[in-house]
Amino acid sequence: MDRMVASAFPLATSAYDIYKLLTVDDSCYSDVEILGELKRGVRDFAEIGAAIVGFQGEWDLDADFEQLSFGEMSDDLADAYDELMEDREQDEDYEQPRCPFKAFFEDNFGQPQEMSWDMQMPPMPFGEFRFDGLF
Repeated sequence: MDRMVASAFPLATSAYDIYKLLTVDDSCYSDVEILGELKRGVRDFAEIGAAIVGFQGEWDLDADFEQLSFGEMSDDLADAYDELMEDREQDEDYEQPRCPFKAFFEDNFGQPQEMSWDMQMPPMPFGEFRFDGLF
């Protein structure tokens, strides 16, 4: 809670920037501008997450890091995932977390309904349009 109080202003500015991103009319934006919006949104969500969860460690541009190939990183990630799943299988009290978006829609709108692909075309306001005689 102290972290959220201490970072209330950055949280508010990031939330406001996300609000502006969601409400701006970007229908005529170019691909570069859309990617710029995406960049801003990701940055804002990362800032909010860092402000809520916190960040352990210091940023050091001169620090030496272990150089791994893509395959080695992929193998390490797969091993860590397998270890996590084994730990969860052994933990009797573990409960799968509920997706917050799915929970919101289920709580507010009920269970999703099956989509029907048997759609009918609405009636044409001036009768059937025919292409005969146009060409």
